[in-house]
Amino acid sequence: MGKREGTQPAPEAWIGRKVVIGIGTTGARLPGVLKEVSDRGVVLQYGTETRRDPGHVFYPWTNVQAIQLPDEEQPGQPQDAS
Repeated sequence: MGKREGTQPAPEAWIGRKVVIGIGTTGARLPGVLKEVSDRGVVLQYGTETRRDPGHVFYPWTNVQAIQLPDEEQPGQPQDAS
């Protein structure tokens, strides 16, 4: 796990940010806001940008295949100079 700006390593450093989580054996990708990371798993807040009712869901590490920032938030990508 990489460190971000000398703080906590990812995914802990991503708490409060929009992420995409790959879960299950099919690798379904679910967007949401990362709310908590523990030794048991992660909590994702979903539905904030969709027509779904917002809520929270816990995914144990055994079900989490990947966690990443959305493409537009990937660190190290060039930014448009304005």
